[in-house]
Amino acid sequence: MFRYIAPIVCSVVFSSSLLGINLNKKLSSDYHAFFPNHKGEFQSYLFLLIDKSTLTAELKLWTKDIASSKTLKSFPIALGQVDGDKQKLGDLKTPEGVYFAKKHKDGRYLPAKYGPLAIPLDYPNPIDKLSGKTGSGIWLHGVGPARKVEDQKITRGCVAFRDQDISLIGKWLQPQVVGIVITKDKAQLNQPWDTDQLRAATISWIEAKRLGHPDLLDQLYDPSVVKPFTKDEQLVNNSVDIRTLAHAKYGVSVISYKESPTSQSSLRKILYWKKKENQQRYYLVSEVQDNTPLKPHRFSKRDIEALFGSKSNVHL
Repeated sequence: MFRYIAPIVCSVVFSSSLLGINLNKKLSSDYHAFFPNHKGEFQSYLFLLIDKSTLTAELKLWTKDIASSKTLKSFPIALGQVDGDKQKLGDLKTPEGVYFAKKHKDGRYLPAKYGPLAIPLDYPNPIDKLSGKTGSGIWLHGVGPARKVEDQKITRGCVAFRDQDISLIGKWLQPQVVGIVITKDKAQLNQPWDTDQLRAATISWIEAKRLGHPDLLDQLYDPSVVKPFTKDEQLVNNSVDIRTLAHAKYGVSVISYKESPTSQSSLRKILYWKKKENQQRYYLVSEVQDNTPLKPHRFSKRDIEALFGSKSNVHL
C-alpha cells in the first residue's frame, strides 16, 4: 500500500533587523528559509520562472508546497526572434519546458553581444529528445553595449537580460541545481491539481522502487518506456527531499537522497512525467540519475541587499 506524506510547510517571517532592509512580510516556505546558519549565511531552494507572456523572469523560492512559492525579484527579458516553442535547429524560437542551469560562461571570453555572463541550459532535455526536438546552445545571457532587452525579440532562441541583471542573477543560479522554467504563460504553471498529482505520483514511485515491486512500477511508467525494475532501498520517504515543477507540457520531480544512512554523499534523480491525451494522470517517461543533489542555495546578507536594492520589482 502506498503512503502519502503531506509536505511540511511553516511560516517564515523576514525580519528587517535580521536583513538590514525593510522586508517585514510573511513568507510561506519550508524549513530552508532566510535564517542565517552558524556562518551568518542564508539558504533556500530556488528556481527561475521565465514568462513569455509578460517578458519577465522571476526568481522564486522552490518550496515543497510549490503553491506557496513566492517571487523574490522580477527582471525584464528578451526572447527569440520568432514566437512559439522551439522545435528544430535554427528556427529562432525560445524553448518551453523545465531545464537546469549548466556551468556558467565568463563573458570576458565570449563575443561582446552576450554581455558579462552566459548561463547555458540543458536543452534539449529528455522530454525534448523524445519529442524529436533539435538544436542546442540555449543560454541565459546579457545583451552587451549594442542591444536592449526592450527590443523584446532579439535572440536566436536564448533568453536575454540587461547586463546588470544577468550579473546579479547569475550569483543565484547554481549550475545543475536551480530549475529554469520557460512557459508561454505562467498562469499555466503549477496548477493545484497538477502539483498534487505530480507529488503523489513521485511518492508512489519512491515506494514502488523501495519495495522493488514490478506490478506497482508498471502502473507508473508509460507503456513505451523500458522500465528499470530494480529494487532501491535507499529511497525511503523520510530520507529524501522532493521538489516538483508542473509545466503545462509535462511535470518534473527532483529527488535527492543519501547513498546510505551513514553516507555524507547524496544522489539525485530527475523524473520526467507526461499526461496522455484524454487522461488526467501522469506517466513516467524518463529518469536521470547523477551525483548532483538538490541543495539549498547559500547566500550572504550582502547578496540579499544587492538583490533587493536594485530597481527591479520586489514581490515580498
